[in-house]
Amino acid sequence: MLIYHVDSDDWAHAIAVRITDEWHSDFAEDKDTLRQALEASLKSSPESIKSLIGTGVIEKSYFEPLD
Repeated sequence: MLIYHVDSDDWAHAIAVRITDEWHSDFAEDKDTLRQALEASLKSSPESIKSLIGTGVIEKSYFEPLD
């Protein structure tokens, strides 16, 4: 499924990375585990992905090329 001309799996990955980049932990493996869990959850819920695009979590223009 495409959301804003980008595959929903790509959005799920980008959102999970953005969220976990903001999460601070002394254990790097926890951050990776959290990213994987978020990504899997988002991939199973396209409506959740849509609800996060254009918010403080991820911009609508995230995948647009920079000029």
